[in-house]
Amino acid sequence: MAIASSMDLLGRYVNCNESRVLGKVEVVRFLTSLFNRKASMWSVFVESSCQCHSEVVKTTVVLLHRQWLDLRGRVEGGPGGEAAIQSPAWCTSPGVDLLREALMLLHWLFLNNSSFSEHCLPVLHMYDQMIPAIRDTFRRIPQLSESEELALDEICRPESEDTEDMDIDTGS
Repeated sequence: MAIASSMDLLGRYVNCNESRVLGKVEVVRFLTSLFNRKASMWSVFVESSCQCHSEVVKTTVVLLHRQWLDLRGRVEGGPGGEAAIQSPAWCTSPGVDLLREALMLLHWLFLNNSSFSEHCLPVLHMYDQMIPAIRDTFRRIPQLSESEELALDEICRPESEDTEDMDIDTGS
């Protein structure tokens, strides 16, 4: 009886966790489509007195970092380990979908937010840790779209290029 209850509880947790991930995917898709379809919406964000434009960048970085950590933990702690990454089911899982959608939003922000580097500063440690790992993760996903490949090329540049391009005035 206790094992059956545990299995039922585990099933509920998995369904709940998957629903949360799917909800996050939808929010990221909404923001991406909002900014892509209505360029004026981004202007409203930037010109307003609120810090929405900064928060969107930081939140997207934190979301990507957490999702990457979650996927990494599942691969390292799950059955099959690294072999699980090669399965078609892994590549189409909600967690990988969230990673893909969030990368596309981050790429859009990277291209359209003139203060992107400045807005990343509070979460730069997460960005620096996650970007090389995401590049490696995406290399394992078959059939990336052209826009995903472009996003990877532009956001996940080799480290030597990153340091040359990151000339941020820190006010010192």
